[in-house]
Amino acid sequence: MIRSCARAAVRSAGQLQFKRSLFNVAEVKNVSLPNGIPGLYTAEGLDKAWTSVQSHAVEQLNSAISRNKALSNVGSALSLRDLLLFSKTSPEFDVDISYYAGQVYSNEFAVSSLLSEAKGPQDQVGRVSYSQSRATPIDINNTVQHNSLLKHIESNKTEEPTGLAQQQTLDKLVLNSFESEVSFRELFLTQAEAIFSGGYTWLVYHKGVKQLFLMNTYGWGVPPIFSSRDLQSFASQATGGAAAAVNSQPSTEDYVVPLLSVSVWQHAYLHDYGVLGKRKYLENVWNSIDWRVVTQRFNETQRGA
Repeated sequence: MIRSCARAAVRSAGQLQFKRSLFNVAEVKNVSLPNGIPGLYTAEGLDKAWTSVQSHAVEQLNSAISRNKALSNVGSALSLRDLLLFSKTSPEFDVDISYYAGQVYSNEFAVSSLLSEAKGPQDQVGRVSYSQSRATPIDINNTVQHNSLLKHIESNKTEEPTGLAQQQTLDKLVLNSFESEVSFRELFLTQAEAIFSGGYTWLVYHKGVKQLFLMNTYGWGVPPIFSSRDLQSFASQATGGAAAAVNSQPSTEDYVVPLLSVSVWQHAYLHDYGVLGKRKYLENVWNSIDWRVVTQRFNETQRGA
């Protein structure tokens, strides 16, 4: 996760104050920068898709925080999640902070969902020609064999945390929500491919209706991850405990929990795949998804459910 730097306590005019919280590019342990992600990214492609863009986003976020006077009224250091919350509850909040906080959050969420090496053929990273980009019939029997979510869950049943036996499981929910893994994969890839300009495709879990959904966000927008209770609580804290009515916000259960995201920004695929390579990139992303991480995120939603 993106972590804010430790707050430094300083004395000024006899009073204890705290420096504003700044952020660093997170170390994503599943990714080896010198090697790229075999089967998905070359080292140069990974630098374009992750290191360079994330470094720029963090630099801009820190710059926006340093010149924002509203943050000086908040008594404690803000996490990245707090920044996103703050941007939803404070009209005077700097739009640049909301913009770059969303970028940092989305970038990291997407990269942390990937394996260190794609499952399946390792020789398919490369720019795509016009003839290669032409649509081809889907091989139903072969389309998910390299990196199957359902096979992963089945082979790791014994690793499921205790207390989840009577709760929903991700494999059953995928079938209930999308009918089959083949249709889930094709819908996911098609919805991602349809993004024009830049954005993300997310797999999210709606706790209210207990279903999985696919959601596109554009630019650096993030899914509605905060409940009205979150918004009201944070608004109250930010105003020193004053009652903060957020009547225009959705009900407590009208929010989603992100499980997976894929970047469809041009910088995510242009270097390695070229202008016509978006579909091939997305297919390679599918083979690189770490279903263990996705399953763990879902299991967290079921604790205490």
